Amino acid sequence: MSLVAIEARLLSLEKKIDVLIGDAAGRRKKAAARRKQYKTLVKKREEGKLALPPYSLLKRRDPRLADHLPAIVKGARAFMVNDDPEGFFTWLVYYWNCCVYLKKPITFSGGYYRVHIGDVRHPYGAFDLMGYNKKQKHRLKDDAELDDFSKRPWWRWAYLVLLPVWEELQRETAIPVRFEKCVRVVLGGYGEYEVYDGVYWDANEERKDVNRMLVRVGGDLWRMWWACLRGLRTREPIPLPQKKVSGETRHD
Repeated sequence: MSLVAIEARLLSLEKKIDVLIGDAAGRRKKAAARRKQYKTLVKKREEGKLALPPYSLLKRRDPRLADHLPAIVKGARAFMVNDDPEGFFTWLVYYWNCCVYLKKPITFSGGYYRVHIGDVRHPYGAFDLMGYNKKQKHRLKDDAELDDFSKRPWWRWAYLVLLPVWEELQRETAIPVRFEKCVRVVLGGYGEYEVYDGVYWDANEERKDVNRMLVRVGGDLWRMWWACLRGLRTREPIPLPQKKVSGETRHD
């Protein structure tokens, strides 16, 4: 190969190397821009979020949650007018678990719901957390089952998180009948749902009375708990529903 040919070959290789170096630099520049954009989005998303308190949010109410109450009530109304309690519970749990705090109060991994209780997280199964078991019949066989059922942590969550929302929603002039029933049932004794004449739903009543009431409220209770579990495991934002559809409503 002549010297001229060798020089031409080297010149061609240099041009190719320059192109490759330029492409690599361009990719690095684009990657840096994407990282910067991602950090900006994360920072914007986390603005206003709260640090988890040094206690379990299933045992004590976080007073800072009151700042989020207007937004939660506004979202709840969107589900209420559509008489969609399942959608409401999934959205509410997602909002509370993913949109309020810098870290989730409850994470899910290895088949367990891991609840923040301070410095560590405590693992719960779905049954341990809220008594949910899709294979279980709506009947408590003995007093030990009643004791377990009445002490599930999710009853406390309902009092700490759901009750303030429900107190605001009750100001509405028209509440869909099933929506009201489902919220009151999940609230347990705090919901004051009248199952039979003069008999109000409460997991702390005697077993025979709880079993009798479960005949009427058990199906909806299980469905709402399942909706809550979906909310705990959902990663993508849940959109609010479109405007109202017709349905049976309560008029005060």
